[in-house]
Amino acid sequence: MHLHSFLQRSNLWALLLCTLLLVPVIGAQAASDASAEALVRATSDSFFARLKADEALNAANPANLITTAEELVLPHFNFIAMSQRALGRHWKAMTDAQKGSFVREFRKMLLRTYAKTVNDHRNSTVSFKPERHVSDKVSRIRTEVSRTGDGPPFLIDYEMHLESTGWKVYDVTLDGVSLIVSYRAGFNQDIGRSGIDSVIEQLRTRNQKPL
Repeated sequence: MHLHSFLQRSNLWALLLCTLLLVPVIGAQAASDASAEALVRATSDSFFARLKADEALNAANPANLITTAEELVLPHFNFIAMSQRALGRHWKAMTDAQKGSFVREFRKMLLRTYAKTVNDHRNSTVSFKPERHVSDKVSRIRTEVSRTGDGPPFLIDYEMHLESTGWKVYDVTLDGVSLIVSYRAGFNQDIGRSGIDSVIEQLRTRNQKPL
């Protein structure tokens, strides 16, 4: 199954629409000893204020959303670890050039998805559940996000690891479904069928399309 078909036929697209709404709330500078939950809480209001302030600019130039995502998201997600997890056993067989290309295109795809959908979800409300401490350096931040309409809220969790520069996101789950596990299933099929270079090219082609 090609990557494009995988994204269309699975529930991953809905997963991305919801999880990427919340990605930028991690986007504040913080000391490495600050708790993961405190970091999320402290920056949530400022992020949504940024969206409101830039509403006219984003409407006129959707690419500004990508700029915002790059500013607020990139420093606080470990995209290399996320890419490695998403590719599983295939990662070790890849060259350094292939790894670099995949991380770059995978990251770009996530940012573009965010840019196309975040405005439609900017009025959602976020509530926090008790933080789960897996270990001293691994924490799970649990949130509920309201849906548009009358449906029940999404349950969105962030797996965060404490690194030397602070807390970083390694995975996101929606109603118990892992973003990384969902991607791994699709990538495994595509790599088995046509190889990693084909998967990278599919991502690159997708990323070149206008928003």
